[in-house]
Amino acid sequence: MVAANEKSAIPSDRRDERNQPAGLEDLSFYVARVYYNFLALLERSLVEAELDEHLRPGMGLILQALYEKDNLIIKEIAQFTRLSHSTLTGMLDKMAKAGIVTRAADPLDGRAVRIRLTALGKSLEQRFARMNKRLNAILAAGLSDDDVRCAKVLVSKMIENMKNSETASPTETLQRKANNS
Repeated sequence: MVAANEKSAIPSDRRDERNQPAGLEDLSFYVARVYYNFLALLERSLVEAELDEHLRPGMGLILQALYEKDNLIIKEIAQFTRLSHSTLTGMLDKMAKAGIVTRAADPLDGRAVRIRLTALGKSLEQRFARMNKRLNAILAAGLSDDDVRCAKVLVSKMIENMKNSETASPTETLQRKANNS
């Protein structure tokens, strides 16, 4: 913090109530800090759980969906995980290459692709569950059950906002940009 008698490179009108740079208080920067700190925690956790040989950050959502119900079509996985189709396709490619899942055409709908866990994918379930339990304990430390529920609601709203921005037409995006100028 800058003392009252010190000169700051950041003008006072760009500082918040704690005399910190106001721009760094933007929600987007909080989300960025959460993302990068969680990514580092996840990468360490994968190593500690000896899962780093098979799993990469981002695969956990898909893996959990398949642990809950194997043999899903990609559309169902997208609904459960709330991941975009392009993100899901890229991650499934990596998981198939790692030998964790297989893809097969749906016998009832040739356009749909079913995703199944391999023996390797199934064998990781217990270690994955222990790692995920530890991650949740770290994230929820010092938070009440109500705090955790509130965080889930708020993060879900942010995810919806981002998903809605993905589906906005180019005209809507330009209109929003013009309105914010």
